[in-house]
Amino acid sequence: MLGRPDTDSEAERDRLRALRRFQILDTAPEPGFDRVAELAAHLFDVSVALVTFVDAHRQWHKAAVGTDRTEIPRERSLCAATIETEGTNVVEDLSESDWFAKNPFVESPPHARFYAGTPLVTPDGYPIGTVSVLGAEPRSAAPALVRQLEHLGDIAMETLLERQYALGDRDELTQTVLDHLPGLFYVLDRDGRLRRWNARFERVSAYDPGELAGRSAEDFFEGADRTRVAEAMSRVFRNGSATVEADFVQRSGSTVPILFTGVRTYLEGTFHLVGMGIDISEQRRQARALREAKEEAEEASRIKSTMLKNLSHEIRTPLTSIIGFARVLKENLSGEDGRAARLVHEAGKRLKGTVDSVLQLSKLETGTQDLNRERLDLGEVTGDVAERLRPHAESKEQRLRIEVPDAPVEGWWNEGALRRIVENLLENAIKFTPEGGTIDLRVRQDHGTAVLEVEDTGVGIGEEALPHIFDAFKQESEGLTREYEGSGLGLANVKELTELMGGTIEVDSEKGEGTRFTVSLPLDTSSA
Repeated sequence: MLGRPDTDSEAERDRLRALRRFQILDTAPEPGFDRVAELAAHLFDVSVALVTFVDAHRQWHKAAVGTDRTEIPRERSLCAATIETEGTNVVEDLSESDWFAKNPFVESPPHARFYAGTPLVTPDGYPIGTVSVLGAEPRSAAPALVRQLEHLGDIAMETLLERQYALGDRDELTQTVLDHLPGLFYVLDRDGRLRRWNARFERVSAYDPGELAGRSAEDFFEGADRTRVAEAMSRVFRNGSATVEADFVQRSGSTVPILFTGVRTYLEGTFHLVGMGIDISEQRRQARALREAKEEAEEASRIKSTMLKNLSHEIRTPLTSIIGFARVLKENLSGEDGRAARLVHEAGKRLKGTVDSVLQLSKLETGTQDLNRERLDLGEVTGDVAERLRPHAESKEQRLRIEVPDAPVEGWWNEGALRRIVENLLENAIKFTPEGGTIDLRVRQDHGTAVLEVEDTGVGIGEEALPHIFDAFKQESEGLTREYEGSGLGLANVKELTELMGGTIEVDSEKGEGTRFTVSLPLDTSSA
């Protein structure tokens, strides 16, 4: 509302702070400002002209022509209304508004009817006052005349800045810079009392300047934070610098998390603490959200793994019986009945393989997989697995080649995990390599590491699918129309088992050309 600004708003507090920097209020008349008022009265041919400054409660007159008033309440101030709008404010007939009619210059001599005012704006953009004129008769103002009034406003602002410089306030530039820093700037004396601060400090604390001057820094903290801040201030004066994170208590009692830093500096003949505080509310919020998300994800993973483990056990027991009965039936039946028994047996084995993979993955994710280690030869294990799966490869007329060094490649590993790694990788190679293709298994020792390579000339993996190839239940081809059967758990288990034994796995693939998996395991010389 005109004349009634929110003096607690951040914008108004900044404006008042900019006004206070010039120390102009309640000072004696000065020729430079008087000339501006006289020129304004002459240009507009009016009886009253003013150079005003508007603080929180009043319109104060630095220069005045045609009136003895030195100030009026801000509540009905025409100049206050001008600084609340953008640009020059012209009111052709003040009597047409009840609000304007109650202005002291309107309801009493000179009974003004016309008003024009242009704001005085500081270099950093704060309107702190006006150059204004009041006329006894309603009238309009030509654009050229308005521009002349704006020029007088510029002259008044330049006069104010020159006055500041002439008074020796070289610190004005420094304070302007400090007021535009994004954090809380402060200077404390040896007793921990506030000697200087910036606009951001005022905004965050919500205290007026008179309340801040000389205030103890410890007053802005409570409980354990107050103790930690006091200790940090002591470290600054003792060691030269310190940093502390604490909740800054505002005037309202609300708190803001701030990261405070301080350094010891020699000012005015004694040591002071100069520091900066950065609001870390957003960082705390993000950290809390990440922590909660992590906890939720861990709980969801635990529930999923437990459910899969229980479900797998519930399915595995009767499934074993079904597979056993189906094997007996296929061996003793012929014709269509025998064919049906074989289909049941094969489907059961495939389902059991999926259940076993799910059960193993749940054990790995819950940390219940037992990996007792023993000294093993990677070449021997790889050769054994390869010979067992060779008939499957030969049934597809694939060439399965094995390269194993003469010297053992030995390390302390878990035999079950090692066999599962080789089996899954080789089974995948056989599955995704067309008839007549080639599969190579290579074992070697490289700088203290055992290396297993499984390379095929199969269908390869698309570039977009590579980042997800080790994700559980993920396959490049998915859905009911997928080309290859499988649960999508094999590679997830391989990765988990490899990492559980301290190793790594890498994949290199090109669509339509083939794929190479490389497993690297540490050659630990002692049993784990």
